Amino acid sequence: MCYRRDNCKIQKLLIKMNINKKAQEEMIGFGVIIALVAIVLLVLLFFSINTNDEGFDSVRVGSFVQSVMDYTTSCQKYQGTYLDIGDLIYSCAKNETCVNNGNNSCKVLNESLNEILNNTWNVGKEYPTKAYNFIIVAKNESEYWEPVYSNEKGSKENITMIKNANQSLPAKAGVGKVRIMFRVYE
Repeated sequence: MCYRRDNCKIQKLLIKMNINKKAQEEMIGFGVIIALVAIVLLVLLFFSINTNDEGFDSVRVGSFVQSVMDYTTSCQKYQGTYLDIGDLIYSCAKNETCVNNGNNSCKVLNESLNEILNNTWNVGKEYPTKAYNFIIVAKNESEYWEPVYSNEKGSKENITMIKNANQSLPAKAGVGKVRIMFRVYE
């Protein structure tokens, strides 16, 4: 309440100035929020524009390796039990024989993987895939990595992209860890 007329004018002026000051502070805060949202949107737009199909293609290469591990081969460990590639790798690392045909498990592994790779990955200058490496190694009892399977095909000249797929298989009786490395050159 104002008791003097001059004081009332001053108080009203101060109240009006305070209201204007609060409005300015709110506008500055709103402006800062808008600026932050704009920056976040620009960063998201930048990343969405710069993403390419490399991630998808690397997933495709990794999926290929995973599906190869489940391929059933012609090698039997026991009568009626056919080994898939994953189990055949362990059998090859232990230098076992297939009971149904007497073939060495490494021979069956090489034939099976060569057939799968040749039928799946067309390689050459006229194809998108210029070359590939498919390597399987296993740790022996001395903790050294020994090659179980290796296949290289094509030329690495004029490549523009490399896609990798690496997979580790756990140690099993008589065989340490197994690593599968597949590299595709495009």
